[in-house]
Amino acid sequence: MTDVTRWWAAVELGARGRAAAARTELNALDADPGTAPAVRSLAHSTRGSLTRQAGGHAVARAADGAACALVATAVRDGGLAGRGWTSAPWTAAAWADGLIGLAADALGIGDFRAADTLLGRTESFLDSLADDPAADWRTLARVRLRAAWVRTEWALYSGRIAAAHAQTGRLQSAAAAVPSQRHRLKTTLILAAVAAASDKTGDAVALAEDSRRRAAAQGALPLLWAAESMLMSLPPYPQDIASDVRRLRDELALRGMPFAPLRPGERHGR
Repeated sequence: MTDVTRWWAAVELGARGRAAAARTELNALDADPGTAPAVRSLAHSTRGSLTRQAGGHAVARAADGAACALVATAVRDGGLAGRGWTSAPWTAAAWADGLIGLAADALGIGDFRAADTLLGRTESFLDSLADDPAADWRTLARVRLRAAWVRTEWALYSGRIAAAHAQTGRLQSAAAAVPSQRHRLKTTLILAAVAAASDKTGDAVALAEDSRRRAAAQGALPLLWAAESMLMSLPPYPQDIASDVRRLRDELALRGMPFAPLRPGERHGR
């Protein structure tokens, strides 16, 4: 099994809400001296994402910063033409992933200026790279979509609704470039948030319901929780939705993804 295959297996575990199992694999990957620096960087970014999904944006900055540090020299020196898994697309993806993670962390703690700066740096970097149709979609196509997600979220959270709406075409185009149904599902969920912020409640409910159905079918518990939480904020929501949200929250906590802020007496898993 290659180091990229091991990293992606951990990503898939996290996508199903199995955060503790994902972190175990990521820790082993990071500790393995045979793991390429770009993949070690991706492992740190994934660890940061798992922490951020549970509300730990401030804590996630350490993992995302480490992700950037692992490939910073290669990016600075233009060393993006290596071999194997450290070849240009993987190293570039690792660098962009780290920056996107830091931007999302800043967004989560309300530092909109830092998030905007980091996103601008990411976008300039990605724009400087030529598209390679033969490249693995998990490299540049994936990170371009992630950058579009966070840029749209930045516009929403900072109250720039028109800017968020203007991003929808970019979101849909970037999502069409990846084969992952899970990535397309998350894109739909973000489009639902844009519709809700634009007072298009009917569209928002329809998109969130579609996301809920697809997340359940895929076993993507974190996205299912997000879809149901969104539906709970959109009138009229199904009567059973609040209990479903609590059940999913508890299930995710058992799987290693406890949410912040915690209830009295709860503790984060180590």
